[in-house]
Amino acid sequence: MKYINIPGTELKSAAIVMGSICSVEGSADEAYRILDMYRDAGGNMLDSANVYGKFFEKGTNICDKHIGNWMKLRGCRNEFIVETKGGHPDPKGNGTSRLEKKDIRKDLEESLRALQTDTIDLFFLHRDDQRIPAGEIMEYLNEFKKEGKIRHFGASNWMAGRILEGQKYAREHGLEGFVADQLLWSMADADMKHYPWPGCTNMDGEAWKMHVETGMAAFAYESQARGFFQKYRKAGMEGISEELKKLYYSDENINRYKRAQKLASEKNISLSAIVLLYVLSSPFPSAALIGPRTDAQFMESMEAADMQLSEDEMKYLFGK
Repeated sequence: MKYINIPGTELKSAAIVMGSICSVEGSADEAYRILDMYRDAGGNMLDSANVYGKFFEKGTNICDKHIGNWMKLRGCRNEFIVETKGGHPDPKGNGTSRLEKKDIRKDLEESLRALQTDTIDLFFLHRDDQRIPAGEIMEYLNEFKKEGKIRHFGASNWMAGRILEGQKYAREHGLEGFVADQLLWSMADADMKHYPWPGCTNMDGEAWKMHVETGMAAFAYESQARGFFQKYRKAGMEGISEELKKLYYSDENINRYKRAQKLASEKNISLSAIVLLYVLSSPFPSAALIGPRTDAQFMESMEAADMQLSEDEMKYLFGK
C-alpha cells in the first residue's frame, strides 16, 4: 500500500481510503467484513460523516457507529486515521446551513460518541456557507483543536478561493489552517449543474491550480465516477442511468475511457485501477476514497494501491 504524508501534519495516510462503508441499508457484519479486508490490505484511513445514515427514515449516523463498533471489537483504534465530517445541512430539512459553531460542535460530539474515541484525527467541514466569514470558522476550528476534540481539520466542498481565504486568516493570526481538501474528483469530468446534491464542488481549474501551488492534500470522493467507465464498458450507454449520463457523458469522457482501456490492457491491470491511478498520480499529495460493495470491486481497486502512472501516461490520459 502506498502512503502519502499530509502536509502540515504528522499523519501518513494510505493513498486508498475506505469511504462510505456504512452500508446504511445493510448489516453491521457486512461493513465489518469490508473493513477487515481493508485492514488486511494495509489500509489505515477511514472516511465517514455525521450525516451518513441520516438520509433514511429514522436514520442515525450509522457509518460513524459501524466504524466505532468495529474498531472497539478489533481493538485497532490506534492503527487508523479516523476522518469524519460535520456541518451538512439537515437531510430531512429545507437545506438550511448548519455551519455555525454550535452546529459543528453538535456534529463533532455526536461523532466522537459514535466512533468511541476521544479525538478525530482529521475533521472536515462537509459544506461551506459564504455568509460566515472564513476567519470566524478558523477561530472555532482551532478552539476545537485546543480542546483536544480534533487533531487537524480540512474543507470539503469549499471553493478554492474560500479555502485560500481561510488559510490567509489562519497565517495572519497564528492559527492552524486547513490541511486537506475533500472534493468530487475522478478521471471523468463531471457536469456539476447536474450534480444531485447542492453545495458540492469538484476538481475544476481553480482547485487544481490551488493544489499545485500550495501542495495541499486532496481527497477525492466518487473517485471512480460511480462506476461510469466500468458500466460503459459492460453495456455501453444502455447500461448507464439517465442521472449518470447527465453527470458524466461527454465526448471527452468517452475518449478518456478509450485511452484508459488501452492503457489498462497494456499494463495488464483493471480499468478500475487505471481510473484510481488518474487521481493518485497527481503532482500534489492525493488519495482516493473507494466504496466497494463486492470482493471483486475491492480487489480491482487494490491493484492501484502500490502503483503510480508516469508523467507521459498521465498526459496520455489527458489526451495530450
